[in-house]
Amino acid sequence: MRQKLISDSDVELWRNVFLIDGSSESGLKWGKSTGPRCKVGSQAGYIDSNGAYFRVCINKKMYPCHVIIWCMINGPKNEPYVVDHIDGDTTNNKVKNLRLVTRTANNRNAKKRSDNSSGVTGVCWHKDKRCWVSSFHDDSGKCVRKDFSDFNEAVAYRKEMIGLIGNYSKRHGK
Repeated sequence: MRQKLISDSDVELWRNVFLIDGSSESGLKWGKSTGPRCKVGSQAGYIDSNGAYFRVCINKKMYPCHVIIWCMINGPKNEPYVVDHIDGDTTNNKVKNLRLVTRTANNRNAKKRSDNSSGVTGVCWHKDKRCWVSSFHDDSGKCVRKDFSDFNEAVAYRKEMIGLIGNYSKRHGK
């Protein structure tokens, strides 16, 4: 998910309007009413239509609750950093479950995509070249690709490279 640039004034507004509360499903409660549906002490935010993230609307702008929580504690965050859920549960907005990481590091926590047809993250069939392509991102974020005629060789190569880099989570590609 692409995260917006966050300013000091955004964080100041959030600190004046929200309360961080671990008993709230979203992790936030309204500390100040900003409209008829925002009752002080009630949960701020709702789960999005994908069921993936809690979001909240303030001043006609939509924000992910986990970003608000992290920024209320730590101040503004901007590119190339994103707020990551350490345990991979995007609805778990507890403070201890949030950290600031690069987009590359965040992608190393990703689950296997639903449209993955090879069954292995980072290995795909290249129709035009008629070969298996193994790919991964190095620490600089550069995509490294290598072609293989054998699927198992492509998988072994990617596993070896990821092992050498070492910064991939155990749940990556699961």
